[in-house]
Amino acid sequence: MQQRTTQLARLAMLLALTLSVQMLGLPPIVTGPMVNLFLILTVLSVNTKAAVILGMITPLVALWRGELPVLFDPVIPFVLAIVIITGNIVLSLVFGNTVKCGPKPGWDAGHWLRQILSAILASGAKYLVMALGITTILPALDINLPEKLIFVLTTSQLITALEGSIAAILLYRFFQRIHLIKN
Repeated sequence: MQQRTTQLARLAMLLALTLSVQMLGLPPIVTGPMVNLFLILTVLSVNTKAAVILGMITPLVALWRGELPVLFDPVIPFVLAIVIITGNIVLSLVFGNTVKCGPKPGWDAGHWLRQILSAILASGAKYLVMALGITTILPALDINLPEKLIFVLTTSQLITALEGSIAAILLYRFFQRIHLIKN
């Protein structure tokens, strides 16, 4: 019961922090890595299922705030939200499942390396899913996006996912060192 309460409190805190960052209206170059950081921190400090839930909420908040481009077609923001939700789910699932492979987690070199490799793999998977969604789903709906927007929705997602994931791993390790988080 104590562990479930702790996990619920952590999820509530991470959800509040994530939504706060989104509501600040900062540029995507700041918001993107922060959202990815919170997704990975959620995997590490709560569980993968909680990160999936958080990953589904954040694009809906962006949609609600009008941060997803309309570009003459009101369907575009909804399709983009679905693609981003899918990318966030993939990031959370791939990281959550690969980071837990191997022996019981600790802070030996093997575990540290596994976390970094999991972050790289998860970020790459998110990029591939989003690139596939942007370059196939939208054209299938007869919607063509400008090249700059395609870059923002694909390649920059890889960069922000890597930045946020690595930062989350470092921050989580720091939290463990100062005994803020025990696992």
